[in-house]
Amino acid sequence: MAIFDWFMGTPQQSVLFLIIKIAICATIYLITITLSSVKNVNKDSLNQNNSHLGIPLRWLVLTVVCWIGSVLILIGNLDSLINPDHDSYLSGLLFFGTWIVLSLGWTIIAWSVLLINIKKSSKSATEKEVLYLNNNLTLNAGITGLMFGMVGVIMLTMVFGSPDKIAATSKTFEFHPLRIVGFILSFAIPLYLLVKIPKWFRQYVEKFI
Repeated sequence: MAIFDWFMGTPQQSVLFLIIKIAICATIYLITITLSSVKNVNKDSLNQNNSHLGIPLRWLVLTVVCWIGSVLILIGNLDSLINPDHDSYLSGLLFFGTWIVLSLGWTIIAWSVLLINIKKSSKSATEKEVLYLNNNLTLNAGITGLMFGMVGVIMLTMVFGSPDKIAATSKTFEFHPLRIVGFILSFAIPLYLLVKIPKWFRQYVEKFI
């Protein structure tokens, strides 16, 4: 438990130490996501036994592990830095806020690397489409990050609109029609964006092919 507290942060740790851990964690996260995104591989372009698929898949696994670790470590240290009393409501906002930022950061980095590679590639338009847009691991990894981000948006909305929070401010909780509409939109909008954003990105990328 002592090692866990050392990584996750406690109010007893100094502000400088918490900030240093946050900076190191964020740096490792950015480096890992970027290096993982550089490993552009189209599974259909590999030989039949997929002998070269191991390295990029290991990078993707490392990406997920790094993302999970970064979310936990950053939220723990941020919570200790900002909120020494560990209020549960603020902890929820910090947790899912960090979740969203890291998820969307994952998507932005992955797709930025993919777009740069497409622009720099001297391959034909057909080869670019096959290599970079059809079953490409970096493209799919960006979609995965986007999916995590949208889940975070839904959960953050739930924290904002939780019955306990509403009851604490209004002293009564009623299923008002507007609240029902808001509840539906909090799910519908992220799911809509999860479907549309990859399509918009692909349409944008196709301009450079």
